[in-house]
Amino acid sequence: MMENKDERDPKKSSKLDLFEKRKQSSRNLAIVGFNILGLAFYTVIYKLSANEANLVIDAFLIVFHVLFCLGMALVSKRAGMWVLSAVLVLIIGFSTCSYISNSITLPVHRHQ
Repeated sequence: MMENKDERDPKKSSKLDLFEKRKQSSRNLAIVGFNILGLAFYTVIYKLSANEANLVIDAFLIVFHVLFCLGMALVSKRAGMWVLSAVLVLIIGFSTCSYISNSITLPVHRHQ
């Protein structure tokens, strides 16, 4: 009978396991990273054209993004990373939305 090379050499087997764990970890973090990148992308776009209507659109995009992440958590094998993405998008998105709303100076209309 011929043995598998990894079964004969436990050092190689443990190195491969460690490599696979690191590879899986980087895939998991990629989910979070791309979601934060997407949040940053559309938030910057709406900040550059800062007005009240775009702030509302940005808020709806953040809500949609969070719901999308939670939906993916229900159907994905990596549910934990999707839930983490949803929480981070919600926290960071709420913070930036709050900051943007406080930095917008809207014209004051005086009724005569």
